[in-house]
Formats: sequence, C-alpha cells, structure tokens
Amino acid sequence: MYKKLFLTLLILAFQTSCAVNLKSLIKREVELKYRTDFNAYLAREYLQYSRGLAERYNWRDSDYFSRKGLRAANNREIYPEVPENWDIDATKIEEITIARKQLQLLLRPGVKQVLPIQLAHLTMLYDCWVSNEQGQWSLAKLSRCKTRFLKLAVEMEEYMDNLKPPKEVKIVEVKEPEFKKFDVYFDFDSHKFNSSSNKEFFDLIAYLKNLNGNFRILLSGNADRKGKTIYNDVLARKRVLVTKDMLIKNGVPKDLIEIKSSGEKYPQIITDDNQKNKYNRLVGVYVLKGTDSLSQIPLPLIDHYIYKKEIENIKENKGLGE
Repeated sequence: MYKKLFLTLLILAFQTSCAVNLKSLIKREVELKYRTDFNAYLAREYLQYSRGLAERYNWRDSDYFSRKGLRAANNREIYPEVPENWDIDATKIEEITIARKQLQLLLRPGVKQVLPIQLAHLTMLYDCWVSNEQGQWSLAKLSRCKTRFLKLAVEMEEYMDNLKPPKEVKIVEVKEPEFKKFDVYFDFDSHKFNSSSNKEFFDLIAYLKNLNGNFRILLSGNADRKGKTIYNDVLARKRVLVTKDMLIKNGVPKDLIEIKSSGEKYPQIITDDNQKNKYNRLVGVYVLKGTDSLSQIPLPLIDHYIYKKEIENIKENKGLGE
C-alpha cells in the first residue's frame, strides 16, 4: 500500500515539475499573439504542440518542447532536432538528415522576414516528425507531420527562388565562403589512388600552384553503403589520410590541411543500405580562401554552405524536386 502511494506521489511530482515550463509558456501567450516576428510564431507553435502532448500524458516531450518554446519567446537561437539524439531506427536517420538540411537552408534571415509564419510551422513540423518517429505510438501524426513538412519545404523554396523582394524588405544573406571543390574518387573497397583520382589530384595541384592569397584545405572522406558501417568509417578515414599524405608530398604545408571523415553518413547519392555507388566513394577536397579554421564546424553546418547543389540533387533523386 505504501509503495503504491509513494509511486503515485512520485508520478504526481514528476508531472508537476514537467508542467512548470508549459505553464510559463502559457503565461506568455497573449504577449506572443501581439508579436509578429518569426520567434514569436515559433514559440506559439511549440506551445500548441506541448499542450497536445500534455493532453496525451506525454509529460517528458511536452516539457522538452515547452523549453524550446520559451527559448524562442526569449529570442534565443533554436536548432532543428538532430535525429541521432533520438531513439530512431537507423533506416530512418538518412531521410530525416536530408530533411534537416532542407530546413537549415531555409532558416536564414531573409526567409524569417518574408515567410515567418510558414517557416515557424515548417520548423515545428520537422520536430513533430522526429519526435513521433521515435515514439511510433502515433503513426497518423507522424505521417501528417512528415508529409506536410516535405510539401511545405518545397513550396517555400520555390517561392523564395522566384521572389523579387520589395524595396522596404532588407534581406540579409549569409555570405558563403569562397571555395573550389575537387572530388577524388576511389575504387570499391580501396583507399589507393587510381587513374581517375590521379587526374583529379593533378588538377588540384595545378590549381593550388596558381592560387593567390591565403587558403585552407578541408578533406571530407566518404564511402558507399556496401558493407558494415564501422568498416566504411575506417575505409573513409584511410582515403582521407592517403589524400592528405599526397598533398604533403606535393609541397602543401600540413598545417593548412584539416580533415573530416563521415563514412557512409553523408552520401552524395542516396542509396539503400548495402549497395555500391561509385559517386559515394570519394574524398571531397575543399580549397577555401582565408585563414579561419574549420575543424570545429560540424558537417551539417558545412553542408549548409557548401553542399547546396548536392542537396538539390538528392531532392530530385528522392522525388522532392517536382
């Protein structure tokens, strides 16, 4: 009897603590309705979602998204959920990662100014997709969030591409780093240079010899999805290291070279697991002008600037470009 009473009190205490942030967000609802900025719309989206979760007794997620709503209400930066941080089936991670990149490309000042309501709703749809993908207890909700996100993302991209901003709207675009990319491809299950990689490498060396000013080189190693993930991680890193060694042997100072290796995590061409693809067996060599270090920048953020064309290709291959 005492154990049951203690458990009941413990559950009530947990629910009460989780409801604190939701109550704080509810208190700001009137204030948020009078604001017309992106963060206010986003906070209202999180408020509505958190309420729905609380009504279904999902206190943990309700509290989590209430806290995100409070951050938005206080004009603090909000980041799309990282799928690896949720208990999601590995087969679903790839598709969600591509969706996250789509959302990152839209989360820029110009879109926040022109389409604040739509962008806030899109952000919420993505988080709804991720959280329901983990739960699997609301497949209907998952389907609605996912389908609406994919459709709205494409519509917003098309709108922004065709938009001629009014004179009174000042759109501040993020300045993209100046870079040139070389793709050094490898044979299946190999980290040795072949005739194709030799040709691309020689073009790279010729480019560097004629390059004026400061620069840095970022090497990003990749593998296709054939074989075990851990093995592909090791193979991709070997490809990076052999490319770095070749650069050093050709006179490039080693302190100008930074490396990243993602294995099969960020393919150029999306494939099913355990499939070969020659375009995913490469080291991407990015020659970036300037002296800033890129070693601390996570790959998704680099994708935000550099992989825009690749993302467009992936969308087209997945049937999202129409």
